[in-house]
Amino acid sequence: MSEQHNEARAHLQHAHDFLDGARANLALGNLRAASSDAVLAGIRAKDAMSTALTGSTRKSDDHRSAVKELSTALGKRPETPAAERALTELVKFKTPIQYSTQRIEETRVTGLVRRAESLVELADEIVTQG
Repeated sequence: MSEQHNEARAHLQHAHDFLDGARANLALGNLRAASSDAVLAGIRAKDAMSTALTGSTRKSDDHRSAVKELSTALGKRPETPAAERALTELVKFKTPIQYSTQRIEETRVTGLVRRAESLVELADEIVTQG
């Protein structure tokens, strides 16, 4: 197994770990933790896909650039627009979720977890094909 594939699988495992945390925290009513875990699951899914498809992934404090990286890695695949929308929604809420004191609605959190699930599922498909 190549180093690139091993790295993609490691990112994918982290994505699954964060997604498991998001689901568990949502079930427990820990909405802020569930949201944060969902965001991190989506970002790590992007890392897995980018690594599997291009050989690397970028790390940046500006998570909005993650959407561009994902779009470039996925190219013209039919899943690209939905994946872009999902990651855009997740990174849009990263800072408010982690630093705001405002209440978070459960319906919003449920949506974020669903977006993370869709990205992790796509990453599963892409990484296992490699």
